[in-house]
Parts: sequence; structure tokens; C-alpha cells
Amino acid sequence: MHPLIDSLNPPSPPPLPLSISGLALEDIERLANEHVDRWAGYVQECQPIAARLRGSFNARDDKLRQYFFRGKLEEATALYGEEVRAVAGV
Repeated sequence: MHPLIDSLNPPSPPPLPLSISGLALEDIERLANEHVDRWAGYVQECQPIAARLRGSFNARDDKLRQYFFRGKLEEATALYGEEVRAVAGV
């Protein structure tokens, strides 16, 4: 891929390593499972977004993506010059 495009789409950060000491492996596994079960319960119990509100959520999400893209485009333009806009198709 072109380096100018790479600067607009940085790689995702790696998973966060976690270090736990003073607990037995069984206790760590139990705590992790309880945490995941609690989170899954929240997801399962949440109310779906009403169909009439989905459009406003989609519009908000689109604006957030556009805002992020424009910010990254400005950063890349500052680093590499105006030719970035041609590569980005803007």
C-alpha cells in the first residue's frame, strides 16, 4: 500500500497485556469468566434501538467517521503535502 494511505489508516494497537500476581490460576480464570459473563449479561439485557431512532444514530456515526478522517487527512497533509489529497481522493 502507498505510505500516504498508510498514514491515514494506522494499525490497531496490540491487545493490552495484563499481569496478575498473588492469585491462583483458578481464581484468575474465575474472575475473568465472571467479568465476561457480566458484560455479556449487559449486552443481552440492553434494549434495542427503535427503528425510528436508528437513522439519527447512523447519521451521528457517519459524522464521527468524517471528523476522524478529516483530522487524519490534515495530519497527513501537514506531513506529506497536498499530494495526499489526490491519493485520498479528496
